[in-house]
Amino acid sequence: MSLLVSLALLIGTIVVYATLLKPAYGEINQLRGELSATENTIDGERENVEKLKSLLEQYKSVQVAQQNIAQVLPGDEAYPQLFNQFDALTRSNGISLQSVNITLVPLQGVLQSNSAPRVGVVEASLALVGPYANFKNFLQSLETNIRLMDVKSVQINPGIGSGQNYLYNIVVDAYYQTL
Repeated sequence: MSLLVSLALLIGTIVVYATLLKPAYGEINQLRGELSATENTIDGERENVEKLKSLLEQYKSVQVAQQNIAQVLPGDEAYPQLFNQFDALTRSNGISLQSVNITLVPLQGVLQSNSAPRVGVVEASLALVGPYANFKNFLQSLETNIRLMDVKSVQINPGIGSGQNYLYNIVVDAYYQTL
Protein backbone atom coordinates (compact mmCIF):
# COMPACT_ATOMS: atom_id res chain seq x y z
CA MET A 1 0.00 0.00 0.00
CA SER A 2 2.78 2.41 0.84
CA LEU A 3 4.29 1.62 -2.57
CA LEU A 4 1.05 2.40 -4.24
CA VAL A 5 0.67 5.67 -2.34
CA SER A 6 4.27 6.62 -3.17
CA LEU A 7 3.64 5.83 -6.86
CA ALA A 8 0.43 7.91 -6.79
CA LEU A 9 2.29 10.81 -5.19
CA LEU A 10 5.05 10.51 -7.80
CA ILE A 11 2.52 10.49 -10.64
CA GLY A 12 0.67 13.43 -9.01
CA THR A 13 3.91 15.35 -8.74
CA ILE A 14 4.72 14.69 -12.39
CA VAL A 15 1.21 15.77 -13.44
CA VAL A 16 1.36 18.97 -11.33
CA TYR A 17 4.86 19.72 -12.69
CA ALA A 18 3.80 19.10 -16.32
CA THR A 19 0.51 21.00 -16.13
CA LEU A 20 1.23 23.86 -13.72
CA LEU A 21 4.92 24.46 -13.12
CA LYS A 22 6.42 23.87 -16.57
CA PRO A 23 4.15 26.41 -18.38
CA ALA A 24 4.66 28.95 -15.59
CA TYR A 25 8.43 28.42 -15.73
CA GLY A 26 8.37 28.93 -19.54
CA GLU A 27 6.31 32.09 -19.11
CA ILE A 28 8.76 33.38 -16.46
CA ASN A 29 11.70 32.74 -18.80
CA GLN A 30 9.91 34.55 -21.63
CA LEU A 31 9.14 37.54 -19.36
CA ARG A 32 12.78 37.59 -18.17
CA GLY A 33 13.91 37.75 -21.81
CA GLU A 34 11.48 40.60 -22.56
CA LEU A 35 12.64 42.43 -19.43
CA SER A 36 16.29 42.04 -20.44
CA ALA A 37 15.56 43.31 -23.96
CA THR A 38 13.62 46.28 -22.56
CA GLU A 39 16.45 47.11 -20.16
CA ASN A 40 18.96 46.96 -23.04
CA THR A 41 16.73 49.28 -25.09
CA ILE A 42 16.41 51.71 -22.19
CA ASP A 43 20.19 51.67 -21.65
CA GLY A 44 20.72 52.38 -25.35
CA GLU A 45 18.23 55.26 -25.22
CA ARG A 46 19.97 56.68 -22.13
CA GLU A 47 23.27 56.62 -24.02
CA ASN A 48 21.59 58.38 -26.97
CA VAL A 49 20.16 61.03 -24.63
CA GLU A 50 23.61 61.63 -23.10
CA LYS A 51 25.16 61.93 -26.57
CA LEU A 52 22.40 64.35 -27.58
CA LYS A 53 22.99 66.45 -24.46
CA SER A 54 26.70 66.55 -25.28
CA LEU A 55 25.99 67.63 -28.85
CA LEU A 56 23.59 70.32 -27.66
CA GLU A 57 26.25 71.69 -25.30
CA GLN A 58 28.77 71.75 -28.16
CA TYR A 59 26.21 73.48 -30.38
CA LYS A 60 25.51 76.08 -27.69
CA SER A 61 29.23 76.84 -27.30
CA VAL A 62 29.59 77.16 -31.08
CA GLN A 63 26.52 79.39 -31.18
CA VAL A 64 27.98 81.65 -28.46
CA ALA A 65 31.27 81.83 -30.37
CA GLN A 66 29.39 82.74 -33.56
CA GLN A 67 27.50 85.48 -31.73
CA ASN A 68 30.75 86.87 -30.34
CA ILE A 69 32.36 86.82 -33.78
CA ALA A 70 29.28 88.49 -35.24
CA GLN A 71 29.71 91.33 -32.76
CA VAL A 72 33.40 91.75 -33.54
CA LEU A 73 33.01 91.25 -37.29
CA PRO A 74 29.33 91.52 -38.32
CA GLY A 75 27.96 89.68 -41.34
CA ASP A 76 27.02 92.91 -43.11
CA GLU A 77 27.84 96.62 -42.94
CA ALA A 78 25.60 97.15 -39.86
CA TYR A 79 25.38 100.91 -40.28
CA PRO A 80 22.89 101.53 -37.44
CA GLN A 81 24.97 99.59 -34.92
CA LEU A 82 28.11 101.41 -36.07
CA PHE A 83 26.44 104.80 -35.64
CA ASN A 84 25.09 103.76 -32.22
CA GLN A 85 28.57 102.69 -31.12
CA PHE A 86 30.06 106.03 -32.17
CA ASP A 87 27.26 107.88 -30.39
CA ALA A 88 27.67 105.85 -27.18
CA LEU A 89 31.45 106.23 -27.19
CA THR A 90 31.31 109.99 -27.65
CA ARG A 91 28.66 110.41 -24.94
CA SER A 92 30.50 108.24 -22.43
CA ASN A 93 33.73 110.20 -22.99
CA GLY A 94 32.23 113.70 -22.86
CA ILE A 95 32.75 114.56 -26.52
CA SER A 96 30.14 116.03 -28.83
CA LEU A 97 29.52 114.17 -32.10
CA GLN A 98 28.95 116.86 -34.73
CA SER A 99 28.64 114.73 -37.86
CA VAL A 100 29.16 111.24 -39.21
CA ASN A 101 29.76 110.37 -42.84
CA ILE A 102 29.79 106.65 -43.58
CA THR A 103 31.16 105.33 -46.87
CA LEU A 104 31.30 101.73 -48.07
CA VAL A 105 34.74 100.90 -49.47
CA PRO A 106 34.44 98.67 -52.59
CA LEU A 107 35.72 95.12 -52.25
CA GLN A 108 38.90 94.25 -54.11
CA GLY A 109 39.20 91.14 -56.31
CA VAL A 110 36.71 88.40 -57.14
CA LEU A 111 35.32 86.08 -54.49
CA GLN A 112 35.70 82.43 -55.44
CA SER A 113 33.00 79.98 -54.39
CA ASN A 114 35.33 77.77 -52.31
CA SER A 115 37.20 80.57 -50.54
CA ALA A 116 36.59 81.79 -47.02
CA PRO A 117 34.54 84.93 -46.40
CA ARG A 118 36.44 88.14 -47.03
CA VAL A 119 36.55 91.23 -44.88
CA GLY A 120 34.83 94.37 -46.12
CA VAL A 121 35.51 97.91 -44.92
CA VAL A 122 33.15 100.71 -43.94
CA GLU A 123 34.90 104.07 -43.71
CA ALA A 124 33.43 106.54 -41.21
CA SER A 125 34.43 110.19 -41.07
CA LEU A 126 33.60 111.73 -37.70
CA ALA A 127 33.58 115.39 -36.69
CA LEU A 128 33.93 115.78 -32.91
CA VAL A 129 34.20 118.66 -30.46
CA GLY A 130 35.60 118.44 -26.94
CA PRO A 131 38.60 118.71 -24.65
CA TYR A 132 41.79 116.92 -25.64
CA ALA A 133 41.80 114.63 -22.58
CA ASN A 134 38.29 113.46 -23.42
CA PHE A 135 39.33 112.89 -27.04
CA LYS A 136 42.21 110.68 -25.84
CA ASN A 137 39.74 108.68 -23.75
CA PHE A 138 37.46 108.41 -26.80
CA LEU A 139 40.34 106.96 -28.84
CA GLN A 140 41.11 104.46 -26.09
CA SER A 141 37.45 103.45 -25.96
CA LEU A 142 37.42 103.09 -29.73
CA GLU A 143 40.47 100.84 -29.48
CA THR A 144 38.80 98.52 -26.97
CA ASN A 145 35.35 98.62 -28.58
CA ILE A 146 33.73 95.25 -29.41
CA ARG A 147 33.62 95.92 -33.16
CA LEU A 148 36.91 95.70 -35.03
CA MET A 149 37.93 99.25 -36.07
CA ASP A 150 41.09 101.13 -37.03
CA VAL A 151 41.71 104.86 -36.82
CA LYS A 152 42.92 105.81 -40.27
CA SER A 153 43.58 109.52 -39.76
CA VAL A 154 43.19 112.25 -37.15
CA GLN A 155 43.05 115.98 -37.72
CA ILE A 156 42.95 118.39 -34.77
CA ASN A 157 41.85 122.01 -35.28
CA PRO A 158 41.63 124.81 -32.71
CA GLY A 159 38.19 125.22 -31.24
CA ILE A 160 35.91 128.18 -31.15
CA GLY A 161 35.47 130.07 -27.89
CA SER A 162 37.48 129.50 -24.76
CA GLY A 163 40.09 127.39 -26.53
CA GLN A 164 39.58 124.43 -24.23
CA ASN A 165 37.57 122.53 -26.84
CA TYR A 166 39.10 121.37 -30.09
CA LEU A 167 37.57 120.25 -33.37
CA TYR A 168 38.57 116.72 -34.33
CA ASN A 169 38.13 115.15 -37.75
CA ILE A 170 38.93 111.45 -37.68
CA VAL A 171 38.52 108.70 -40.23
CA VAL A 172 37.80 105.22 -38.87
CA ASP A 173 37.73 101.97 -40.81
CA ALA A 174 35.19 99.46 -39.42
CA TYR A 175 35.30 95.90 -40.72
CA TYR A 176 32.61 93.34 -41.58
CA GLN A 177 32.40 89.86 -43.12
CA THR A 178 31.30 89.31 -46.69
CA LEU A 179 29.93 86.06 -48.01
